[in-house]
Amino acid sequence: MFRKYADERKSRIIITIRKIIVLSCFFAFFFLFGIDNSLPFGFNHTVCYSFTESNIIDVSEYKQKYVKTMDYAAEANVRWWRAMGKFEWGNIQPKGPESWDWSDEDSLVKWSGERNLHLLAVLGCQMITPEWATNKKISNYDFGKCYPPDSSHWHDYHVFVKTLVERYDGDGIDDMPGLIKPIKYWEFTNEPHNKQYFWGTPDQFIYMFKETRKAIKEADREAKIVGPCLTSSREQPYKWIYYNIEKGKVETFFFANWKNMEEYIIKGIGIENIDVISHHLYQNSTNFVKYVNELRDLLQNKFKAEKSIWITEYGSKNSDVIEINYKKSNNRATCIYTGLINKPLYAKVTAQYDHKEKVIVDTLLYLGDTIQLYNRATHQWDTLENFQGGTIMHKDGNAVLKPGDTVQIYHIWLEDINHSYKIQAIAYQELLNKYDKKLLNNLKIFFFCFDNWAHKRYYPPSILFGGNKPIKLYRAKEKKNPYTIIDPEKGPQKAYYLIKDYIKTIYPYQ
Repeated sequence: MFRKYADERKSRIIITIRKIIVLSCFFAFFFLFGIDNSLPFGFNHTVCYSFTESNIIDVSEYKQKYVKTMDYAAEANVRWWRAMGKFEWGNIQPKGPESWDWSDEDSLVKWSGERNLHLLAVLGCQMITPEWATNKKISNYDFGKCYPPDSSHWHDYHVFVKTLVERYDGDGIDDMPGLIKPIKYWEFTNEPHNKQYFWGTPDQFIYMFKETRKAIKEADREAKIVGPCLTSSREQPYKWIYYNIEKGKVETFFFANWKNMEEYIIKGIGIENIDVISHHLYQNSTNFVKYVNELRDLLQNKFKAEKSIWITEYGSKNSDVIEINYKKSNNRATCIYTGLINKPLYAKVTAQYDHKEKVIVDTLLYLGDTIQLYNRATHQWDTLENFQGGTIMHKDGNAVLKPGDTVQIYHIWLEDINHSYKIQAIAYQELLNKYDKKLLNNLKIFFFCFDNWAHKRYYPPSILFGGNKPIKLYRAKEKKNPYTIIDPEKGPQKAYYLIKDYIKTIYPYQ
């Protein structure tokens, strides 16, 4: 028995050593030839505010925390940094076609260059169009800033993109003063099917993508275009939310599923016009591999193309984010909403992580909570203050939850109800365990390390409802962002160190 155990242990050690040798050789080859594009990991960090002026926050503290996160990336030998929220037309030319403000963008490029980080710039996201260039049929700038420009301003957009790319391309012509590391990879916008970033139709996105690519290539023929920045999900059908300019309201275009959407957008753009396929995945390790392989199959079978795939956002939750599916019955974690005093919503729930489950008891809403109610049909928010139990009702009289209603409740990726970086670390370790050479082939992952000091996600508790759609309630305790691997107050969490150690293993020459 002992000999059998020793042989099995020896066999496992040999397999592990072989894997390390193969991966080390794989990365050593690219390192020796200086091809940093091959390095598999990056960090993703959205810019929420300006680094130069703000009425909302302490700019000096915000800048300090942002730069510190870049330091952590450099210390881990992560060579790629995805910056979203800047490189925006609405930020750089806010006052008209003759006004230029490069202060925030220059800061990002300078800081990344000083730390030997390649910058993946997300061109256009939350302010795709400045107010002066918005479509004249749109009166509400909240819609107009994420909608393609008015037809009379397409030339201004073209000039903006060319000037932007020229400033950071490193060719010595009109470059940023003191440029250290040029920008050679540009990702156009972020999750265009998501109403938060793009309010146009799928065809309008395709057109704007092509126009953006044309301007980028005119400025820098060597630049690489990254997109279309979509996502995978089991949800069917898949929604594309847009603003109907003729009707003056928000509507939804439905694809059969995420692959149908991906195929439609890539076909419209032309596979030859995309240098790197970008995609977002917030999935457990099993589903992560499944979706990556499905995306590869789609590219190979439908487009006969071998393209690098960059997962430009990946994260696993570290907070107790709770989903409640209203009036949905199956055999998992179904309970009756009772509206008990002191425990307005109290139930046994099933914690899940990568096919592992554990039943726990939790209070989802507490006496005195302030609840944000979002109606997905009207895209309007209401606030319910000092919740005391009983019926949860929108201001228009619509009942969200009534005592006696059946709801399905479950935690995602948690073993208990506490804010848990431990469970997040398990999720990252599971992913790294699956990250072998086959998966590494032409794949890069940008880990989510969002500064939750600047953006308190899902707090106070938010309830989403509308029509016959499922209710979802989100609550992140301690006001922490559920995906970040770097706490701005406490520093890096265990998941960060797992990534750092893994990088040291796969290319020890750094």
